[in-house]
Amino acid sequence: MKESENEIARVAVIGTGSAGMQHLNALSKLPNVYPIAIPKRVSRLNDLKNANYAAVSSLSEAAEIGANKCIIASDTKDHWKDCLEAFDHGLDVLVEKPMTVSTTEANDLNKACQKLNTRLYIGCLLRFSESLQIFANQVPNIGPLHSVLIESRSYLPDWRPNRAYRESYSARSGEGGVLLDMIHEIDYATWIFGFPSSVQCKTKNLGRLGIQSEEIAELSLEIDSGCLISINLDYITKEPIRWVRALGTNGRLDWNGITGEVTQYITNNTAQKYQSKQTPMDLFVEQAKAFVQSNQYFTHPNLVSGYEGALSLEICEAAVRSSRNRKTEVMTQE
Repeated sequence: MKESENEIARVAVIGTGSAGMQHLNALSKLPNVYPIAIPKRVSRLNDLKNANYAAVSSLSEAAEIGANKCIIASDTKDHWKDCLEAFDHGLDVLVEKPMTVSTTEANDLNKACQKLNTRLYIGCLLRFSESLQIFANQVPNIGPLHSVLIESRSYLPDWRPNRAYRESYSARSGEGGVLLDMIHEIDYATWIFGFPSSVQCKTKNLGRLGIQSEEIAELSLEIDSGCLISINLDYITKEPIRWVRALGTNGRLDWNGITGEVTQYITNNTAQKYQSKQTPMDLFVEQAKAFVQSNQYFTHPNLVSGYEGALSLEICEAAVRSSRNRKTEVMTQE
């Protein structure tokens, strides 16, 4: 028998920083959902309660009041232990990207959830972007691909205006940096175009931000068809940029991640434009809805599995090795 559609989903949210509050807000907009906030700092409890959220100091307390799912939005270094604790309580987990700081930890989590018969999903929000879905569906229209260009550039100090950016996980080597922080681009590149057969990369810290992690990364991925995918990421561009351009034998396809516009250019035809009106919060709500609906009988197709999350981390680690050794990394997908 399937789980009742009217059953109350009690969803614990570990971490109440910027991402955690977005998750709590999104969950609050869904019917039959009761979010439970678990701040990393106990001093936040009263603030959360005053904002009309149920708030407790530990996952054990959340489990005692009926938590049956868990969203993890803590610092990346804490994802591994927070996920394992949630699995021990028998909870399905949606963990913010990147799922962990390494493939070793990621593989540990995938084995643990399989052993304990729980489910693990990764918070790759752009899988719920209406415009990116349109882009992905239209890629075949432009024929066999020979080149894909991806750019995501922004200014780290603007990410979390209420927090000193040099004190955030983004600034720390091995936990932050554009490869891990902007893993969305690596995720959707492999989702839409396929897992790469090789990776080349160069990373740089130019000292502009006074952080330990890399400020810039330029990757070149090759997929089995021979198509080359260029991914350019940085923390130091003050005017945000996020776009994809795919080039094929029949024409070109563009996605603007800032405006939500998709434009298809087929040779000798008039350009076709598609415009999405989704807001950033709409994406959080759609992801929350998909997570709440997913159970042992059904997984929403837009949710990213733990296995896919580990593959994205493999590409990040290959990129780091390539930059360090100045060599192409050959990839195998097990």
